[in-house]
Amino acid sequence: MATFEISGRNGFKGANLQVTTLKQYILVAGIEYHTGNSFIKYCNDYKSKIIANNKSKNDLTFIIIDLKGTVETISNGKSISIEKFDSISKSNYPVTKGHAFDSIGKLKYITKKDIYKTIEEIGISNPNTLQEVNIFSHAYPGGPILANSSQKDAIDLDMRINDIKNKVIDYSNFKNAFLNDGVFKIWGCQSHPPFNYLIKKVMQNPLYKKDGTTKDTDEFIINDIAVPNHEILSKYIDSNQFTFMSNGKIKLTLLQVKKIFSTNYCSNYAAWLAYSVDVTVQYSLPATYSSFGSPEVFRISDDTKMNVGFFETYLGITLGELNYGIYDKASVTKLLTP
Repeated sequence: MATFEISGRNGFKGANLQVTTLKQYILVAGIEYHTGNSFIKYCNDYKSKIIANNKSKNDLTFIIIDLKGTVETISNGKSISIEKFDSISKSNYPVTKGHAFDSIGKLKYITKKDIYKTIEEIGISNPNTLQEVNIFSHAYPGGPILANSSQKDAIDLDMRINDIKNKVIDYSNFKNAFLNDGVFKIWGCQSHPPFNYLIKKVMQNPLYKKDGTTKDTDEFIINDIAVPNHEILSKYIDSNQFTFMSNGKIKLTLLQVKKIFSTNYCSNYAAWLAYSVDVTVQYSLPATYSSFGSPEVFRISDDTKMNVGFFETYLGITLGELNYGIYDKASVTKLLTP
């Protein structure tokens, strides 16, 4: 809270004017389901980074949602509330289930609905104060994997595209929570080995130019089966986006490659959220994946960060932090337009 004293001529002093410059951050720690531990370290590190960069001295409120079982609200450096839920541990991830989440008979876990509700309540009670939502978890094109639950489970913890399609989210209240420059950040992966392979082979071809001068009609011939785990690339691509060649190869024009990755960009959780709710989302780009640890938070791995340039140069996608992509309604709309 900033206080200003208004002074006039002849020594007149008016009433104090108080201006609140509140910024709120939601930090979510998903579960590393192989161990049962959460990613809470990255929430705490990121909170410290925000505080250190708070040069404007805004009032800061952090809502830290740890899927292990707590929701803590910290305002101006003081913990003002802690809500406890059923705890998640390694016992929730039996090896016999392939480390998939097992509710083991409990009912009160933190789920994606609790996160959505927290955002919506800000949209109702303190609109235009939410600067960021940060999800530190595993992820895939279908959404953040908060706890590796199944959509068929009685308790589904994970965020999914169907949450947006089926309007589990209240679009209006959700959007109203955010500041004009607010961002929903998903720090997980979007790796898909066949598409990682495809973009790598295209970018290694001498026809491909980093400066964007490759022609849409230029053709790329690629082995159809030489991808990790012997997966067949063509089964993941619409039949009108390639031509079968002899000797197990396929042929694609650059225009077809652009269409493939435009479709991937527009069909994941981030794009659905950006387009439907009209909020800005930062998320890994197709055919990239994140690493976590040193030097800071989650970041796009060295193995796939070279793929990012294709999206920026050939699809016009804006880049965010640490080689993540920006998803917004305008970008999705542009790439969806024939």
